[in-house]
Amino acid sequence: MTVTVAKPRPRWLVVTFAASRLAAVYGAGVLLLAVPLIAMFGNLLPALTIPILALLGFVVGFVILAVAKRLGFSILWSLLLIMWSAALRDGIYQVNGSFLFWTMFAVPLYMITTIGLSPTSRRPRLEMLLTLGLWTVVVAIALTGEIYIDATPPLPATWDNYVCALWPILVAARELVRVMHRSAVSNPDGAGA
Repeated sequence: MTVTVAKPRPRWLVVTFAASRLAAVYGAGVLLLAVPLIAMFGNLLPALTIPILALLGFVVGFVILAVAKRLGFSILWSLLLIMWSAALRDGIYQVNGSFLFWTMFAVPLYMITTIGLSPTSRRPRLEMLLTLGLWTVVVAIALTGEIYIDATPPLPATWDNYVCALWPILVAARELVRVMHRSAVSNPDGAGA
């Protein structure tokens, strides 16, 4: 009788495979949200492009996510927050369109973060459902407001612009706190990620 022992895979191959699986799940989520956005606002998409630097940041974030979960999530949420702050520079009166675009990238990451960092209990699932429900309400508010891209001259902001401007900051801050809290809970002495 012969016994064969499988050689362990190289670490870089395991990390690459894990990063590509996470990126594929994220990409599928973004695609599912992009289809209705493209169907409704296809003529605005050339104005809604992601800079190459942000795309490279997401690639690096997913590779780091495969190696160090909390650090990867921190990088990805920080990138989304930076993208949002860049969108706000254009003026709050045209934030509704940018919010819909930001949501397309943030919802899949929110779900991956919530599932990936939450203990298996009922509370995180309820929190996720409530957050996604509120997010749906904010998306509905954005859709009922005016969608402007590169509007000139600057227009006065309305209440829906402020709601859409605040939501991404609240979500990103909450997820960064979740990442830091899970890091502190799993590693109380602060060593490592």
